[in-house]
Amino acid sequence: MPIQGICIPKHTRLNRTAHIRLSDFYNALLSAQRSLGPSQPRRPKIGLAISGGVDSMALASLCSYIRLKQAKKKFKDSNSAWTTDFHFTSFIVDHKARDGSSDEAELVASRLHARRLNPTILNLHWPHGTDPKQTPDFETQARRLRYQALGAACRDRGIRLLLVAHHNDDQAENILMRLANGHKSIGLKGMQSVSEIPDCWGLHGVHESGTHEFELLRKSAQNAGNEAPNSLNGETEWQIGTEEGGVKVCRPLLQYGKSTLISTCLLYGNNWVEDETNLDTTKTPRNAVRYLFGNYDLPQALEKKSLLAMADRLNAKSIERNARAERFFRGFKILLFDARSGGLVVRLPKRALATRVIPIPYLRKKTLEARYKAALAIRRLIANVTPLASVSLQSLKVVVDSMFPDLEFSEAVKMDKELKPQSFTAQGVLFQRLESPSSAVQPADERIFLKYLDPDFIWVLTRQPYDSASAPHTHIIAPSSDSLKLDTPLSCNSVPAQLEWSPWQLWDGRYWIRVSNMTPNPLQLRSFKQEDIGPFRNALGVKGRERFDAILRAAAPGKVRWTLPVIAETTGRVLVLPSLQVVLADFKKVLKWEVRYKKTDLGPKRDEIMVN
Repeated sequence: MPIQGICIPKHTRLNRTAHIRLSDFYNALLSAQRSLGPSQPRRPKIGLAISGGVDSMALASLCSYIRLKQAKKKFKDSNSAWTTDFHFTSFIVDHKARDGSSDEAELVASRLHARRLNPTILNLHWPHGTDPKQTPDFETQARRLRYQALGAACRDRGIRLLLVAHHNDDQAENILMRLANGHKSIGLKGMQSVSEIPDCWGLHGVHESGTHEFELLRKSAQNAGNEAPNSLNGETEWQIGTEEGGVKVCRPLLQYGKSTLISTCLLYGNNWVEDETNLDTTKTPRNAVRYLFGNYDLPQALEKKSLLAMADRLNAKSIERNARAERFFRGFKILLFDARSGGLVVRLPKRALATRVIPIPYLRKKTLEARYKAALAIRRLIANVTPLASVSLQSLKVVVDSMFPDLEFSEAVKMDKELKPQSFTAQGVLFQRLESPSSAVQPADERIFLKYLDPDFIWVLTRQPYDSASAPHTHIIAPSSDSLKLDTPLSCNSVPAQLEWSPWQLWDGRYWIRVSNMTPNPLQLRSFKQEDIGPFRNALGVKGRERFDAILRAAAPGKVRWTLPVIAETTGRVLVLPSLQVVLADFKKVLKWEVRYKKTDLGPKRDEIMVN
């Protein structure tokens, strides 16, 4: 059973005068809200993750008093405009992992309801046959399911910012655990105040999706000397949008210690509950680390103050490195991005190292720094093409060597670009270096920029061709209930006013697709295969074949076409190439689809790039 009422944890040193100022908390919310973008609603919706413990109840107390002041219109503070009217919704996750958890969730919900924080209880659904009480990696699995439930709840209510009550004691515990697991350097920089919601990759409307932008696909050719191609190999026609949005996690209490959160709860007269399983030092690694902090005198280097100082230093170092990589990335000339196939064309800088002579004693250090900078920039570039959720910098060693030969350590192994591999794969991406001399006719402002670029070669980045092990899973699309009511579905001229859509699928980690299947049979969402193209072309008719061939040449030349998604019958017949908007005539009325490419990051000049 949980321990109810006010219960101050053992070994907690309280300073009852130290509490979180409401204006500081309000300004932290404003800052987090601005991270979502320049366009802000008049009444932003904010989600609160509340467990009922002292940390989250301190968070609830602060939000409750902000809501109260908003209602009474008593916002007066010299450091804040106090003009934003936040709307709070609180979520209590019932893990169903111990006896009494449902009763505790109801108790917490009643307290939040009394403070008018619109509570909702989210019941976790564990995989069939899983007993959470016996799960060896309970903490990891519970965290994943918890964030997925919270993310879905936020999405369904139009909430883009979720507040969690992590504080600097949590930060120190995380860093010590990561140290114990062998993490080094940047891996020890700790939690960030605002970040993407974790463990939700592939959930539409939760992770970097939910709204979309239809970008300009053709770079404005204002100057005759513009060298940007119109497509991967030809002209463009129809384009698709890219996804934006999703839910972010905000940690507004990260700068405060647990004792300050307790003082805040006491100040506002807010009770909390203590989960007795947190006292079991054998249950989770975090419980064991928390026990160490509370009961032992650790070496100075492992004390909370030292760990937090180290995290601050590493975080500052990471910001500095990312700033250098950002400046370097802006020197990449992205000529084209075609979302119909996920292809990208780029002209890179001639070199990654400074052109000035570097003294020998500093050469290795400077080369290491430049390699790290190049790896960060390349990772950002290929994130637009790879199907993977994340790309490790360690996996890009060969890519850095091939794209920037000046970063080779040994003169003995340095090679001219002409001798480097012209084609290779990494992280699900096919890299191809093509000879393409830059145009001599360029606008004046472009000529200054181009003198730093490789004048002879461009790089084409596309999805790596599939093999038997890497092909995306086939998704089955059930017929809609309306299709079962139609006597002649394939020749029906009436389409239901409200279409019944399948859930959004993140296909191959790149395309968000949903389908309204008004045929009487289930369909498949799978990859385009070589044996599909002949029968599909023949079924299009003469004009349809000409249009299809032109689009295929432009958007998906060569092997990249075999990485496109198709909607097909279970017998194998292809009906639609959704990203190319090519469909068999007999299915135009009974088969509807929406397709958008995943979120892209092409830098500050994205509107000038052919984004498809």
